[in-house]
Amino acid sequence: MAAITLDTYTESDIAEWFTSRDIAKARPYVDLICDLEIANGRISATVPGSARAPYTAQAYLSQSQSGEMMVVSRCTCPVGRHCKHVAAMLLKGVATRQPTERVSSSVLSWAEDLRRVSIAVAKKKARPAGARQQLFYILKWTADRRHFGVEIRKGKYPESAEEWWKVDRALITPPQFVGEEDLGILRLIWAERGHEMGLRAFGLGPRHGAEILQRMAASHRLYPEDDLGLPLAVGATRPASIGWQIDSQGLQRPCLKPEPAASMIVGVTPPWYVDLNEGETGPIDVAGSPTVVSRLFSLPPLSAEGAALVAEALSELAPDLPLPAEDASAQLRLVDAPLQAVLQLETLHTHGQRSWRNYPANFAGGLFDVARVIFRYADADIRPEEKSEFITLPEGETVRLKRRPEAEAKALEALLASGLRKVPGHTLYTFGSSPEGLYGLADEAAWTPFMQTAIGLLKQAGWQVEFPEDFRHHVIEVDGWEAELHAVDNGWFDLDMGIIVEGERLPLAPLLAGLFRRDPRWLEAGELARVPDDEGVELHTASGKRLRVPAGRIKPLAATLIDLFDGFSGGETLRLSRFDAPRLAELNNVSRWHSNGLTGYSAIIYLGPRDPADLINHYGLNH
Repeated sequence: MAAITLDTYTESDIAEWFTSRDIAKARPYVDLICDLEIANGRISATVPGSARAPYTAQAYLSQSQSGEMMVVSRCTCPVGRHCKHVAAMLLKGVATRQPTERVSSSVLSWAEDLRRVSIAVAKKKARPAGARQQLFYILKWTADRRHFGVEIRKGKYPESAEEWWKVDRALITPPQFVGEEDLGILRLIWAERGHEMGLRAFGLGPRHGAEILQRMAASHRLYPEDDLGLPLAVGATRPASIGWQIDSQGLQRPCLKPEPAASMIVGVTPPWYVDLNEGETGPIDVAGSPTVVSRLFSLPPLSAEGAALVAEALSELAPDLPLPAEDASAQLRLVDAPLQAVLQLETLHTHGQRSWRNYPANFAGGLFDVARVIFRYADADIRPEEKSEFITLPEGETVRLKRRPEAEAKALEALLASGLRKVPGHTLYTFGSSPEGLYGLADEAAWTPFMQTAIGLLKQAGWQVEFPEDFRHHVIEVDGWEAELHAVDNGWFDLDMGIIVEGERLPLAPLLAGLFRRDPRWLEAGELARVPDDEGVELHTASGKRLRVPAGRIKPLAATLIDLFDGFSGGETLRLSRFDAPRLAELNNVSRWHSNGLTGYSAIIYLGPRDPADLINHYGLNH
């Protein structure tokens, strides 16, 4: 079989490398791809996204130890790698080679939209209006996806249900919301209660774990923790083979490889797979003697010497099983690349926290903003506290990493200078084990100057800063300002002020009304005069975005039009009478406003108080 290259890969190969969900998200971007280039074994392109500047996507193909070809990618979007932009670039590469065979991406996007609508309808049907209180089973897992547990919730719907831990009482006196089906599940869960998984959940142990999974899935109330929309369905048994992988210490461990591939393997007896893309879970049928397979997975991680002994024993007792390699670590690809320090910002949902820096103790729960530090070497990411030489990439390849200690230390110095400090692991109260490797600022108020100033300094020091679009301290700069004056009935006028943000025009009046309600400084002339012109002012949109504008741009508006906001009850314009219109002459810096209506707007300012009707007729503002 010919090797797959960037000149021969197909959409079938892309389907192997990406989930169906990622490919569905990628299709609308295919026709927007620019600067597609394949050279020196790499493919690259620019892809428009939600940010002001287009993203740059890159990828190359790499062969794993098992001989499978996989894609290694990088993108400048917040996801960073293996994202919809990379998938769109690869789809564009296929389309470029086969233009006559390609179905329109618009048609494909329409089909995916129809599929999403169908799923939404299914979710709605799964939530009857008269739903009663019941138990829901939430499947949880550790960060390395090796340990699993079940969180039980009580409520009408899984996303609004509350934690429920009273299993022992329910087994004695079942409440109304616990049915016979639940009692069978709860008995097994209670029998496994001593199986510790490092999660705030009931552990799934090897003895009853498989039966617990089967019963929960059959109840249609088993949900993965990252998607509470639709329950996991019981899937067909999948055959699986045994392979070997190298862990972060350079030691070999056996692993299961189901066909089709699955997101996770739950180590119960027999093992179960969890396929998050297909929304199903089911048992795995492993080839070989069950006794030998069970013994194989009870092995400790193998060094080179241990691998040689196990290989010798398997050759004699189970010749059909694959053997661990004696020199596996020596065969790994070496990643020798410069350091790229990455800061990932996010907001955590907590159940409270201990006092730390200027944060008071809080037992009511809420939001807590944090930063995660990643040291990126080419396609390998590692946290500063990790000292391993071996890393397993998301695509499944294990590599050896050559780190740069001096560059890492210099990057951390710049990080501390920005005000970020390591958050102790016991500070935040969250589900499961306490989060580690987090950094935080002195208090929540420190995030505004951090986003305005410190991020720029970190970027100058070589840091790459990433955060989701809905990060609550993400502030967007305004690109342009517009103003138009329109005549309405009986001598009244509408002043339509707008700002341009990421190519979209937003009405300014409701944004200013919200600002004036939040910050009383804008309501008093004396306080307003003390607001520095260069102070960054935040305007909040209805969708939750934060826009940053200099105070000097809106102080003239507040000084001359503030009383017009007293009765503002919504809409996109301010209503002025013919007697109010000349007050616009008091505004400053009108040369920085742009629109067709600005001519008349400027005329009001420079010509002084005239009859607004004359201005409108003279300057053609009523278009």
